[in-house]
Amino acid sequence: MEEWTLGVILGFLYANFLDWSIHILLHKPRGRSKLKFHWKHHKIARKHNNLDPDYSKKIFHNETWLTLAGILLHTPLLFIFPYFASTIILYALIYIFLHRLSHTYVAFFKKWMPWHYEHHMGKDQNSNWCVICPLMDHIMRTRKKWLQTN
Repeated sequence: MEEWTLGVILGFLYANFLDWSIHILLHKPRGRSKLKFHWKHHKIARKHNNLDPDYSKKIFHNETWLTLAGILLHTPLLFIFPYFASTIILYALIYIFLHRLSHTYVAFFKKWMPWHYEHHMGKDQNSNWCVICPLMDHIMRTRKKWLQTN
């Protein structure tokens, strides 16, 4: 297997695992944790049928800053494993872009990213953790479909 192919595949799997696991960790904070911002996002999205008006008003949100910090932490890997690191960084940038759009253009993303809509609007918010691609949800058996898609 070519070096770039392996780097891209492993980078995607690693980034998708981060998408899944960090989202789970964002659901854990209680009390005075600085990570409680994610619950505010969920509360707003549930109240407005997955629309989050903050995403139309502000460019940077706590999720954006957290993702940019993750990009910064992985940047040194560009010098050692360029294909792996580039894939992770690209995944993170796509995450920022698509997550914002999924809470701005709800009907479109309900159809094309139903797993994220199901995460916010479903009875069980402890499922469908991946935002970009539900691969890790399938692997970890946390993907729960309830929308009827035509």
